[in-house]
Amino acid sequence: ESGLLHCNKLPAEKKARKLPHRIVCLGDSITSHGFFAGELQLYLSCRYPQEKIEVFNAGIGGDTASDGFRRLERDVLSRAPDMAIVCFGMNDVGRDLFRTRLPSSGEEAALREKCFQSYCENMKKIVDALVANNIEVVVMAPFPYDEYGSRPAPDQKYEYCNCIGLEKLAAH
Repeated sequence: ESGLLHCNKLPAEKKARKLPHRIVCLGDSITSHGFFAGELQLYLSCRYPQEKIEVFNAGIGGDTASDGFRRLERDVLSRAPDMAIVCFGMNDVGRDLFRTRLPSSGEEAALREKCFQSYCENMKKIVDALVANNIEVVVMAPFPYDEYGSRPAPDQKYEYCNCIGLEKLAAH
């Protein structure tokens, strides 16, 4: 995992490192429509005005980590970046499986676990492929809140608990 850098696990000491000049942001609609790539480009252009730094947005709405792996060659490796920022999870979690806090059945629990395992496997394949191509990798955890309804009081049945699944993905 030498090329993997988790945002919540930054090294204690800053090491001198080469400035990336080509960055690809790979993800789902949060990447695509979240303005992250544009804000990053603006920041880097202002911070390092003498450097030519390119930031590419390779986010596609509705994508999962599996989709990202399938388009890795076309959307990332073909651009020969120094760094890739990867963010998936919202579509991987199986959103409809989290309409209640606890699984409604053993089948639903198994499907939740299947989604989690698929996400982990595909994120590992993405990171391994990037590292194998000498690309520095930053993995951003999925945003752990995506409710699509209001929750009742804590002493009642929780509904619309997609954040539970996203929190699990973010922890890995």
